[in-house]
Parts: sequence; C-alpha cells; structure tokens
Amino acid sequence: MTLSYNDRGDMVEQIRGTSGLPQELGGQAEPQLECRYAYEYDEHGNWTSRTESSGVGQNETAHTHVRQLTYYD
Repeated sequence: MTLSYNDRGDMVEQIRGTSGLPQELGGQAEPQLECRYAYEYDEHGNWTSRTESSGVGQNETAHTHVRQLTYYD
C-alpha cells in the first residue's frame, strides 16, 4: 500500500497493489484499488469538504464528505 499526503497532512492518494513479492524486494505491484482525495478548507485551515474518488480504470466512483465545524472564542 502506498499513501501520499498533502502539505497539511491530509491523505491525497492511497494505492493498494498486489504482487508475489513486496516492492522492496523487487516485486511489481499491479494497481488493485486507487483512492484520491480532494479537499476544500475553511479560513482556519481545516477541511470542510473531502471528495473521495476510488476505483480502477473506468469503474470509478466519487463520494463527497461534508463536515460543519463550529469554533468558539
């Protein structure tokens, strides 16, 4: 599994692959499932909307998660 993060520490990509050997030992991972994430942030730097696109090839789906944050002084 390969994970990638943006400069805010939020995951932007997750790739799960399969092979006979781990990549560290020379195996070639074939993509099995790919997930990509896109974010919208508020003025405090917290994400308020995250769109997840997942699948392989043309079998891709997208879901958007929206969260409402309340800040207190």
